[in-house]
Amino acid sequence: MRWLRRLAWVAVAGLALVVVAVGLVYVTHPRDEEAFLDGPQLAGQPELSLARGDAACDWLDSQWREAVEQPELDLSLNHLGERYEAETGQDRWFARKAWVDLCGGTALLLNVSHPWEWEVLSGGD
Repeated sequence: MRWLRRLAWVAVAGLALVVVAVGLVYVTHPRDEEAFLDGPQLAGQPELSLARGDAACDWLDSQWREAVEQPELDLSLNHLGERYEAETGQDRWFARKAWVDLCGGTALLLNVSHPWEWEVLSGGD
């Protein structure tokens, strides 16, 4: 019975560690709308650009479910950018800028969930 109690404490400690780690990723990769909107292709359309950027973040977030179902899935930002463009018809470079500036924590966590494909987050190649 004592081993079961220890196992429960280890599980709780592990879960707490994961929650803290994910929280730190989001704190260290905050949403930066100014950096996202800083570019000639986005000038004059901030509301539309932010809405499209948020849609790109929503698409990126949906990739978690696919990654769980298909662990062999290529989650490098280059490949995800190509898939995003093919599936949505939206520009992959715009999406990558959104993933870095608007939802960098999601991009980093998704990328790190497959450590054999680590890639430095950047707006372009």
